[in-house]
Amino acid sequence: MKLKIIITDDALKYIREKSHEKIISIKKVIIPGGWCTSEGPVVSLNAPKGRGGFYDEYEYEDVKIYVAKDIESHNNTLTVGLVKFLFFKNLRVDGVRIML
Repeated sequence: MKLKIIITDDALKYIREKSHEKIISIKKVIIPGGWCTSEGPVVSLNAPKGRGGFYDEYEYEDVKIYVAKDIESHNNTLTVGLVKFLFFKNLRVDGVRIML
């Protein structure tokens, strides 16, 4: 099923400034913690390595987006935004269904 991808204005500006190719990738990573582990989404400013068959490709304006096939969303929509803390900026993604 095709996802709807939304990128906020501030995140779009950040991607255009930091990624010359205007590419992002979204995948899940395992987060270890004590007696159990959980999964969390990660947004990277590059194309995934060895993406053959493991990622779906989308476009939003002039940005190419690779989304890992194992990403599930709550309402079939993912929103990429920007988190700012002091002098630091990072991309985040909302709408990913997390399995604990």
